[in-house]
Parts: sequence; structure tokens; C-alpha cells
Amino acid sequence: MNTFLTVNAWLAALILSSTMAARPTEESRVFVSQDHGLTWNRGDHGFPDDDGINVLILHNKRVFAGTNGHGIWAMDQNGWYIQSSGLPKESRVISLLSNNQVLFAGLDRGGLYYSADEGSSWHPVGQRPDDNVRALSGRAGEVYAGTDDGIYRVNVRDGTWQRLLGGVQINAFACNDRYIYASTHQGVVRSTDGLAWEPVYRRSAINKVVLIKSEILLMDYSGNVYRADQEHPFFIKEDLFLPHHYFKLTPASPKIMGGEWSELSFVKSGARKGLPASAPLSILLQTPFGLLAVRSPRGGGC
Repeated sequence: MNTFLTVNAWLAALILSSTMAARPTEESRVFVSQDHGLTWNRGDHGFPDDDGINVLILHNKRVFAGTNGHGIWAMDQNGWYIQSSGLPKESRVISLLSNNQVLFAGLDRGGLYYSADEGSSWHPVGQRPDDNVRALSGRAGEVYAGTDDGIYRVNVRDGTWQRLLGGVQINAFACNDRYIYASTHQGVVRSTDGLAWEPVYRRSAINKVVLIKSEILLMDYSGNVYRADQEHPFFIKEDLFLPHHYFKLTPASPKIMGGEWSELSFVKSGARKGLPASAPLSILLQTPFGLLAVRSPRGGGC
């Protein structure tokens, strides 16, 4: 079956399941759009009714989701299915990484796991740290884990964890060929080699960090956005809403960062047909099946 027919058959199944499901659209976990965000349908066929998604990534044309209490689930053109063999029971997965054809999953107080077989089986990476693996990044062949108490470089071959920076909670990573950035509860730090880290922003806790061409953008936990040139990181608060690099999917959603989404049709026109206004959607991901928007987990933050 060609891609066009496969995608449309999958969408038809989603629409059919939406009409048959007991859970109303307002309670859906995932929404999918095939027209750049103009119209949306339910995209949670097969996903557990009582769970939410903390993190979403694309790996080899499949979507992998870290859930609030059901480990890892994957999605292809047929819908969602579980991919948690080897993970602790009822794992809360809060970070995911696809790096050199290997998948990594960071758990809430459960350490780090990897899969070398497309998510079919998972294995622990060394002795886990005592705190959460909140963020993951891969750069220049290295894997970095951000925890409640700093940054570690992880060696999958021998299972060792090398502490690179301590005393700070790591919330997110972003990297390019020159720098690796980490947002923390005290601001943002960066490094050129992963060993020496320097602060570039110290005013408040930062939730998200995004690199767009020569700029760095930061978002704090109140939704304020700051931008600066990477080579001269003097940050200015971004007070304009659109058409810049952050927006809300619905009135109930937190702001979302990501320059790659600033040219979407619904950003320009405001059309979001099929998205309930009360749904707080916190993740946006482009996939081979369409654009996915994900509801914030119950009881979770942004």
C-alpha cells in the first residue's frame, strides 16, 4: 500500500474509533492534523485511557512516547502499542533520546535505560543515580543525562556515569556543532566540550531552550520568552506574541517553543478546528502520519 493510502486508511480508523469511543473528544490524549494544523482529529487509537504523555520523539519513522505510568508506547500507521519490555512496572518516563540508532529513556527516580532493537527490549545503563533523569541529549557521539543534581556523561558500553556539573536541576538540553546548552533551576549554562560549563543566563529558572540559526531562545516557567545572539548572549525579553517562535495551541495550553512551527498555517490563520479550547496541549511533533499535538498529563506541569 502506498504512503498516501496508508496514511488515509490510518486517519479513517482514527475517525471511526473517535465516533465509537466512550471517551469524548475533550478527554483525548493526542490529536493529529494532516493539513498543517488547520483541522484536527483524535490520534489516540490504542493508547491507554488513563494515562498521559510526558515526552514524544520520532525515531526511524515511528513515534515513541514516554508516559506517566505505562512506560513507553510507540505509534505507527496502525495506531499505538506498548514498547516497555525490560522497563520497571508502571514506569514514569520523563525523557527520551534517539542517538546513533539507539533509544534512551530517562525515568522518574528510575535511572536510564537503552534499547538497541527499536524499542522491543530495554536495558539499564549502569547503576542509576538517585534522582530523576529529566533531560537527555546526544552530541558528538556522547550521551548526556540531566538530573535533579546536575549533568552526567553516560558511557553505554561500560555503564559508567561521569558527573560533569553538580548542584543544579537540569530541565532541558539544546545543542549545535559549537555548543551544548542546559536549562536549569537557576538559569542556563553551556559548554563547548561537555567538561567545562559557563553560565549564560542567571535571572530565573528556565523550562525550555531552543537554538534557531544564530539565536538562543529561553522560556521560563511563567511563559516569558527571552532571546539573544549565541555569540553575544545578552538576553532581551520577547514581548510580541506572533508571528515569532512561540505560541499556544489552545487557550488552555501553555506556550510552546520552536521556530520550526512558526510557519504553520494555523499559526497565521488561527484555525484549529477539532481542538477543544479547554484542552491544555503541551507537545507538538511533526511525524510521517501528520502533525501530533499532545495533552498535558493530568497533575503535570508544562
